[in-house]
Order: sequence, then C-alpha cells, then structure tokens
Amino acid sequence: MEDAVWIVFIIAVLIYLLYNLKMSKDPKDELLKAKKLLDEGLIEQSDYEKIKDKLIKRIIE
Repeated sequence: MEDAVWIVFIIAVLIYLLYNLKMSKDPKDELLKAKKLLDEGLIEQSDYEKIKDKLIKRIIE
C-alpha cells in the first residue's frame, strides 16, 4: 500500500514538472526546467537533447 502511494506521488510530481515545462514562456526557463528533469532522472538524455535543440532555436530567433 505504501509503495502505491509513493508511485502515485512520483507520477504526480513528474506530471507537475512536465506541465510547468510546457507552460513556461521563456525558453531559457524551459531549458533550466528540462535540465532539472534530466538531473532528477525523470527524462532521458536523448529527450533532453531534443528539448534543448528546439529551445536553442527559439532563443536564437
């Protein structure tokens, strides 16, 4: 039972962080949030690289 609570909590935190990443207006903030997700092990390195490439294009524009 306690394991289920932890799993639900972790999933809720992941959804919250991903939502904040999506709703962020400043590409630099989004990049920092993506780095935080990577550091916490919630996204893979390849996903981070894809996000980073898109955000760098937005920053340059």
